[in-house]
Amino acid sequence: MTTPRAVWRSVIQYRNFHQPRTLGHEFGWAVPRDVPLETRSAYRGLLRAASYLPDSVARKYAYDRIKARFRAGRDKSNARSRANPDVKGPTRLDRGRLRKAIASKNMLENASNGDLDALQKVLMFVYGRQGERKRELLKTLLHPRDGNTTNISAMQQMVDNGGGSAIEFRPDEKLYKFIRSQQENQPIEAVKQKIRQVNVKIPKESLWGRPVPLRLQKSTLNRWWATTLEKLLPPIPRCEWERLRDLATSVVPLEKPPPRRKAPPGPPELGIDWVLRFKPGDWICVSETCRHHNPAARTNCRKCHSSPATGETEAPPFFMSGPVAINRNAILEVEKWERKAKEANMLITSRRAEAPEAEAGEAKMKETWFRSRSMRRLYASVWRFTSTMEYDAETKKMVVDWGGPKAAAYAGEITKPTEEDLELLEGVEEYHQEGVTDKEQNLQEVSRRRRWLDEVRSQNLGNRKPLKIIRASSA
Repeated sequence: MTTPRAVWRSVIQYRNFHQPRTLGHEFGWAVPRDVPLETRSAYRGLLRAASYLPDSVARKYAYDRIKARFRAGRDKSNARSRANPDVKGPTRLDRGRLRKAIASKNMLENASNGDLDALQKVLMFVYGRQGERKRELLKTLLHPRDGNTTNISAMQQMVDNGGGSAIEFRPDEKLYKFIRSQQENQPIEAVKQKIRQVNVKIPKESLWGRPVPLRLQKSTLNRWWATTLEKLLPPIPRCEWERLRDLATSVVPLEKPPPRRKAPPGPPELGIDWVLRFKPGDWICVSETCRHHNPAARTNCRKCHSSPATGETEAPPFFMSGPVAINRNAILEVEKWERKAKEANMLITSRRAEAPEAEAGEAKMKETWFRSRSMRRLYASVWRFTSTMEYDAETKKMVVDWGGPKAAAYAGEITKPTEEDLELLEGVEEYHQEGVTDKEQNLQEVSRRRRWLDEVRSQNLGNRKPLKIIRASSA
């Protein structure tokens, strides 16, 4: 077990060269931030985390979504740099996008490592319950049968402006049909997304007894449409809905998680004694790609360390070098973490010595990280929020189908017992006495146990034997 990198980052702190904390501070050097390098690292980390998701549809959607967003951001950044050639370096928008990319990478890594909450959030994005795909499905739902695209632009303006729209919004009949269907079948878990009213309620008169102005009626109607469209859960294609249903109801087997590639061996972790050798102002290399694993070789390496004062050598762009500031509290945290890691390692070693088959069990658990029951419940919770809508040629109406609850008991269905259950409960009815109620039978059982307890106590007092020996002899 090795020390996590986040703890070491708190141990070794870099100070800003351009803005020193005090005027007389000698060491204020810092490594300039390489945002393009961090962007490429975040892009590769996102693709790597998306490739380990346990769902094939989620892997494909995340892969395409990551590539599309990064390419769109690259095109916008190039256009902005061509328009403003004087502005150099990353902007505030670039840093914000990089921060969001790192947060998304952490969410995907947690989802692929067994965090069911993070995986549920990913599946909600994949199946259009939130995010960009929900907007795309809403556009498909608002597309009328005559081919008029006015509703789509009006809906976009209403949702963005919170009810204000310059274009008049004229909903189609199938939209009212779907809103009414969602109100009748909306999930119990959707507390904030429940649709309370199918039609907007506009009062005829104001508080002063005067008729409501037309402008106020229009703004109230647009505001209601904006909130309703935000709560709407648009239908998904039939094939995706049936796949979710089959996975939730155990019709098809679950997919196996993709195999993970083994990480290449890296440099060994350096202990606290090695860190304490340096003083504030000393230069060390904390790069992960440094080939000098020996601490002495790292310290004396001219390629890894460069002094800004002398300017003898220039640090490579992939190496981070800077003056060291030792944080004593962080060192105590590292010592505490290493002590716990050693105790846990000793515990695992002792258990393996007692049971040699533990290693095979651990390998098996790593292969089946997600349990089948948990995954099916997760698919059922997502399926509960999804629906599909098709046009029936016979009835000439739109038919909406919603996902079922997590368990059959919520729908009022009683499961039939299996043969193993019947064998386990065989002969239970023989213990019930005919003509005697349950309350009388319980009273008889209590009195019988009291009589047996009195006999045991009397024998124990006469023979001076422990109670356990008497029970064993009587048995």
